[in-house]
Amino acid sequence: MTNDNYPKEKLTQPLAELLASLETDIEEGLSHETAAARLQRDGPNRVPLPPSVLQDPMTKAFADMLPSSVNVIRQGIRTQVPEANLVVGDIVILKAGSKAPADIRVVKLPENGGGLTVDMSPFTGEVGDLSRSLEYGNDRCSPMEANNLIPKSILITSGTGHGLVVATGKDCFVEKIMACIGMPDVRPPRPPRSIGSSFAAARLAKKLADGQVLVKSMHAAAALGELDTLVCIASDVLSDGNGMREGIPEAVQKLDSLGVRLVLATGDVPEKLKTLGVEASILTSGAEVLHASAFFATSEEDQKRKLLGPAEEVAIGRATSEDKCGIVRVLMGGRREGAKVGAIGSTLPDGRAFKVATVGICLGIAGSDAAKDPADVILLDDRFQTVATAIETVREHIANRSRSRMCSLM
Repeated sequence: MTNDNYPKEKLTQPLAELLASLETDIEEGLSHETAAARLQRDGPNRVPLPPSVLQDPMTKAFADMLPSSVNVIRQGIRTQVPEANLVVGDIVILKAGSKAPADIRVVKLPENGGGLTVDMSPFTGEVGDLSRSLEYGNDRCSPMEANNLIPKSILITSGTGHGLVVATGKDCFVEKIMACIGMPDVRPPRPPRSIGSSFAAARLAKKLADGQVLVKSMHAAAALGELDTLVCIASDVLSDGNGMREGIPEAVQKLDSLGVRLVLATGDVPEKLKTLGVEASILTSGAEVLHASAFFATSEEDQKRKLLGPAEEVAIGRATSEDKCGIVRVLMGGRREGAKVGAIGSTLPDGRAFKVATVGICLGIAGSDAAKDPADVILLDDRFQTVATAIETVREHIANRSRSRMCSLM
């Protein structure tokens, strides 16, 4: 399931062979004629959007992430070209503080051993800089885990080097994700328990807002109170980069008392995810954390047994956007009909899972604007405890309303 359509061979093929097939060279780059012909053939390094979506908040947020011009090598000369004019085979100069203008394979690093690091958190939610190298890494890993890939829009945090453009426009990782997020919501209608009259609904919305929870609809508020499973799909839900967020173990305990099961499915490496899970009191030291590629290599029945079986500890690392959607779908197949599954995250790719889950919850401070748009609920203070309190608040509201109705019938 993990990014099967991405051209992995452009990251694993011997570099000399790849350069030859693309008619390029690390020191010389493309010729102007080849670049022009390729631009004419493949089109600009952007996705044409219909006028109806040009004002979409996600589109604006994504556009703000992109550089306007790029330093490249063409015919042996360093020059600047518009980001939209990049083509596959271009050699891009990489440096700290710039963002990848297309999907880039790292092809040259300083001979003095200077490293190149990137911030992959917009894609994986993984906090901290990650090193890039000339090698792909483990053959079993997905392209998103490749050590030699810098996806479009990712920030280079330190170092310098040269990169080979391996995908542009709609073929880039981020463009595929944006296309999926921009698709219509395909969730079936889920009429939740009624929360009362317009006045009662407004009062509940006000109470939730006072508790730092913004709900986009009363259907979302009611469904929030019915959650039986919550999937953490970004590690910054639990950690802010300086350690565990305040109050996490207490929030986990409260959710458990409310009957809400917690599942971890993030882009972190399994070892790091296990450490986070143990510190958060979600996992025990003996818990097994699966790699997403290994999990989805099993049969659907095995996946259901793992996610829906008696074991309460479930954690899956190196999960891509597509993987997270798959995990949510399996959970929504649930132990019973009508399982209510929430997904809480912060990154742009998390938007896909938000549109699949019963309720999508996005961090309001750490979350990206592009992730907030498809979310049903926004946590204005980013506190995990706030989720537990909101669920409890909605349940109390529904219970009080039921008691009032019973009294009125007596």
